[in-house]
Amino acid sequence: MVRRRCRRIVSGGAIKKAKIEIWHCDGNGVYDNESADFKYRGTAYSDRKGNYSFKTILPVPYGTGDNYRPAHFHLMITAEGYQPLVTQLYFVGDPWIEKDSSSSSPTAKRRILEVQNLKGGSKKVAYNVSMAKKLAVEPAAMGLLVGNYTSEQDSSNKMELFIKDQQLWIKGDKLNGMTFGVNLEFVGDNTFQLPGLALETLSFNFQILPYGVVKLVETYTNDKGEKSVTVYVREM
Repeated sequence: MVRRRCRRIVSGGAIKKAKIEIWHCDGNGVYDNESADFKYRGTAYSDRKGNYSFKTILPVPYGTGDNYRPAHFHLMITAEGYQPLVTQLYFVGDPWIEKDSSSSSPTAKRRILEVQNLKGGSKKVAYNVSMAKKLAVEPAAMGLLVGNYTSEQDSSNKMELFIKDQQLWIKGDKLNGMTFGVNLEFVGDNTFQLPGLALETLSFNFQILPYGVVKLVETYTNDKGEKSVTVYVREM
């Protein structure tokens, strides 16, 4: 069982009617992405006190050889007026945590949860969700956005985002004419801009969708006021 409450970062007050989505692998380390049942995926809403809960199984580590991901739950939490939160929860005692770049990060410490044994052989983990009005500019938050993106309009149009010096960067290549890349500046509401370039000219807005899907909307306006919009989807 997974349970706890949703609260505001600033005041600590409860957030009611927050939508909490969970997904994870089965006992063999496999995600059900194909069947009509979509097993081990679920949705709940927090009550007036911010409480929520799920009943499911504990997932297992998965991978091959020496390259394993520790067991984890995926969570996505959305609530009106708050930034969406996508995160992963790990479990104390998993030997793969120290070898995984995500779970071994200092920012993951509060997401490594104790597994409590209950009567009847069931188990429980508890995780308090904290939600912010704006996306925090920190590696943990920006880490949700890194990866390879492909344009929905043109599959040959690609973009790679990475983190350097605690900033989000677009990787340079022959197509965009940048040797190393260019950093993006956070301006709020999941939106970034290029340094020295007006937001009205070029903006990058991220949309965090269910089950780990991330879209990047690039909006460019030329000197004539003509606007072009390119939508990229992060490769899973």
